[in-house]
Amino acid sequence: MRLRHVILPLVGLLTASTVAVSAHAEEPRPGRFPGLPYMVCDFDTQCAVNPDQANTNGWINGVQQGQTGSVPAKQWANIPIAILGINSQIRNTVPEGYTQDNVYQSRAFMVSPKGSRDNYGDSPLIPVRTVAFGSIPVEATLQVSQQRDADDLPVPIEARSHDRYRDEGLAQVQELFATEIDTNVDIRLRRLVVDGVDTGLDATCRAPRARLKVASEAATFSSADGEHIAQFDQTKNHLGFYGGTLKGTVDIPSFQDCTTRSGDDMSSLVTATLSAQSNPVTVQLGTLECVEFDPVTFALLPPKPGTNTPQEAGCLMGYYNNTPGAEDILNIPKQLPFPSHAPGE
Repeated sequence: MRLRHVILPLVGLLTASTVAVSAHAEEPRPGRFPGLPYMVCDFDTQCAVNPDQANTNGWINGVQQGQTGSVPAKQWANIPIAILGINSQIRNTVPEGYTQDNVYQSRAFMVSPKGSRDNYGDSPLIPVRTVAFGSIPVEATLQVSQQRDADDLPVPIEARSHDRYRDEGLAQVQELFATEIDTNVDIRLRRLVVDGVDTGLDATCRAPRARLKVASEAATFSSADGEHIAQFDQTKNHLGFYGGTLKGTVDIPSFQDCTTRSGDDMSSLVTATLSAQSNPVTVQLGTLECVEFDPVTFALLPPKPGTNTPQEAGCLMGYYNNTPGAEDILNIPKQLPFPSHAPGE
């Protein structure tokens, strides 16, 4: 089954809410939604028809969670559920030798937790328990923040997923490419408790420009083996509206500006405890079925600021589950068990 057949109802909704705009603005335009940049339409097949396509029809949102490990601490930590505002553009072509080629460009923004300074760009708080200097218990509360541009708006985390179809005898073959994310994020330390004592860190403590590099697994599916959607594995692959799993590493540089209210600089302690190269990380993305409409124009909207649960985000919770073979393609991926080995081993 081709993806376009599965998402046809969603595409119909997108088309119904199209608002025509005469031309691209030559200068950068203000963001349509407070806390988000203006979404330039430069990739979608429909951009020539509707240059404002990305803003009026591009928001199909989703859920993320995952797992990471600290190499120096030799500890694993779960990454809590985060709601993502995902602006998607789709390009469909028919290259020689293929019956269809689809590229899905996604620009993602984390919805910041309630009470945050910024509407978008900050992850939920991530608790990590470890030890310093071999024996001193440490509880660190981390937060991942997207880079910010000159207007103090979050820089999107970008990814492109890609699949194409070809005929092979009587069978139809779907080639699914690996989806990659290679970006920089800031790792912020929001709270540090050492040997049971809260150090009273200022809000400035961070490891800037940590490199996050993750990828999904490529795959090839043949209709001779059953429906394509039944062969898709959300725990390994990734594609467009199906979500998926991307694995890789995050390189955490030295922490800086980790000063307590009493004036002590904890940067060296925090760096020794948390900074390292090649910390393992797994990003789990659910199906993109969290939809919100403008009640007047019916344009698709990003999640509202402070939207921190799937219920608040209007997630359909099971759009694909009625499709035979797609029961394991989930809106909220299952939380991963902790590996039996320490991070880095």
